[in-house]
Amino acid sequence: MTAIVFNFEKLTRPRPNYTAAGIERLQAVIRATLAINSWSTRQLAKRAGISHVTVAKYANGSLREPQEDILKALAPYIYRATFSQNNIEIASKTYQDDWEALCTIATDEFCSGSQGFPDQEGAMSDIARMIRECVNFRNLSQQEVEAQLHEMQKAKTAKMSVERLRQIQSGEHSALSDDEVRIIRVLVDPFEDSGIYRESEWLEAAGLREKNPPAQREQRADNGMSNGVK
Repeated sequence: MTAIVFNFEKLTRPRPNYTAAGIERLQAVIRATLAINSWSTRQLAKRAGISHVTVAKYANGSLREPQEDILKALAPYIYRATFSQNNIEIASKTYQDDWEALCTIATDEFCSGSQGFPDQEGAMSDIARMIRECVNFRNLSQQEVEAQLHEMQKAKTAKMSVERLRQIQSGEHSALSDDEVRIIRVLVDPFEDSGIYRESEWLEAAGLREKNPPAQREQRADNGMSNGVK
């Protein structure tokens, strides 16, 4: 009899408990990646080396249980994501070879743990936090923000790349320039008089200006409330 070799790790690894809500999260991450890159399911399938039919099933949520080999093939191309209420936030990095993290999105383990949800305010840079607040306040989608950035690039009013924008949004970025702060304000907080934050506050968050005294910040907050800004 020919010897049969089994993978010990596979045999002893707990079976993931996939859920319907988890499959929807996995679908959302895949569809967000397709939208950001302007890819079709065929284009993603070609990059991942799997069939178009398979990618379409995952993108449409038409599956009961994700397969390990498919997740391994997709992970290098799917952007990491965090979820809060009805929003999904896309990071600048993909899952790379961490296919198990992509797998976890589709399981009940994702819901019971802290992973995937943006509760780490301390780890988020001030500028990333401010961008998120403005995006939520104005009900902007990531696709809308990036589409506007593309328009600015075409008009030659912005040199910032989409990749750089995502790095800043994720808090994993190098020092910002004055011009990058200007572009961010145009994208998410464009109104000087009724904006959520003043120019000086954006520059402070980017480390380009010394912070205002607390009393001045309190006055700004009071003015914002009186103008109907919450």
